[in-house]
Amino acid sequence: SPRFEAITDEAEDADSTSTPTSTSTSTAPSRSAVRELFSPAHRKALLFVFVTFCLWNIPAGTYGFFLPFIIKNSGQTSQAVSVAVDALWFGSASLAVWQIFMRLGDRVNRAALYGVTALIQAAGFWIFVFVSPNLLGWAIVNVLLFGIGQGAGQWPLNRVWSVELFPTAVRNTAQGIIFGGMRLVLGVWSFFVP
Repeated sequence: SPRFEAITDEAEDADSTSTPTSTSTSTAPSRSAVRELFSPAHRKALLFVFVTFCLWNIPAGTYGFFLPFIIKNSGQTSQAVSVAVDALWFGSASLAVWQIFMRLGDRVNRAALYGVTALIQAAGFWIFVFVSPNLLGWAIVNVLLFGIGQGAGQWPLNRVWSVELFPTAVRNTAQGIIFGGMRLVLGVWSFFVP
């Protein structure tokens, strides 16, 4: 497009006329990027994305790492069956991304989609927490609800928001801080699971 060509030409001109001031190839975020990220202009988005990532990642991390162990030990099933149930969770989430989110993501209100899929996941996690996982049927219902809720909105919308809510200059810094913080929260959570 003409607009892209104009932007590309301007960037090439800027690159050819600038002289490098440093030979450092550090990939660490600059202090100014971190400072800007925590400025009032971005604080709300940072908190929103961090909280939504944590609310999704705590159950997802628990499922991904501990679900086979929990099903095997509480349901007296084999290791193969417990891993198959975990694979069913991953498969149902992947199919939901493909069949639901990719068809609806740009056509419906994202907040409403997020809310509906959060309720579906909450129903699945409610089964996980309050109904005994020793019944294989309940474990399957649990992973299907959680997987469909995750794939239809929660998982992809977290990714969309982490990109759309931050300007390019601080986007990578924001994602690094959010992902790192989220993993720390999950690590602490993991000390208290099984």
